[in-house]
Amino acid sequence: MQIEGKCHCGNIRYVLGWPGDAAEIKIRACSCTFCKKHGGSWTSHRDAELIATVDDASLVSKYSFETGTADFYVCSRCGAVPFVTCTIDDHLYAVVNVNTLEGIDPFSLTRAATNFDGEGTAERLERRKRNWIQNVRIAAASRPSHASKHKIKPPEEHMTTALSYAIKYVSSMEDAVRFHRDQLGLNLRFESPHWSEFETGSTTLALHIASPEHPAGSCQLGFRVPDIASFYAQKGGRGIEFTSPPAPLHGQQLAKFKDTDGAECSLSE
Repeated sequence: MQIEGKCHCGNIRYVLGWPGDAAEIKIRACSCTFCKKHGGSWTSHRDAELIATVDDASLVSKYSFETGTADFYVCSRCGAVPFVTCTIDDHLYAVVNVNTLEGIDPFSLTRAATNFDGEGTAERLERRKRNWIQNVRIAAASRPSHASKHKIKPPEEHMTTALSYAIKYVSSMEDAVRFHRDQLGLNLRFESPHWSEFETGSTTLALHIASPEHPAGSCQLGFRVPDIASFYAQKGGRGIEFTSPPAPLHGQQLAKFKDTDGAECSLSE
């Protein structure tokens, strides 16, 4: 199941892909000094997926203390802490603050107190590798999230489509980032083990780790329209072959279609 979450003001938003029912979410009430003062209650599953978006990175502080092995994502606008990350062997792990989940009552979940006093750094990192979310992606938003919901849309026959993303699949994120940043001179917006972005004008260049479905060296285009539902209704089955209809993903509505050569493209608004 997919669960949306956010800080109080919505500057930090995320989608948690949970491998099971909400009733199976277990809460760990941490006893460290930070969590005691902030009421931190965390959950994770090694098979879960966390896709997070930061609208304004200048309003986010990554707080670390003691061993310095975990980064608490604190929204400086509203003070909420939606999740915590930890990088181990160049891989990003995370836990989510259940108090920032949308549509889930934390008091309906099983809660257990935890105490890791006396735990060494190596033991702590091994525990996180076993228990924390292993599939984590945090990216800057491609568009403001606080735009009016009652925005004026252009007439249907004049609906404008823009190229928002060019996604390149790579075998090594570290090598690819180094090449595009150091050799091509592109400005790095954000880097993570699975997804990185560069400042390339109105169209963002994104690097994504390759997979059997998307081998290294292949590319995918991402387009944006003002109203994805209207676009899908107009074009679906009448000139564009959609492989998936508009659906919530990564905090936005996303659809996929094939071009004339059979290449898959994405569509958002």
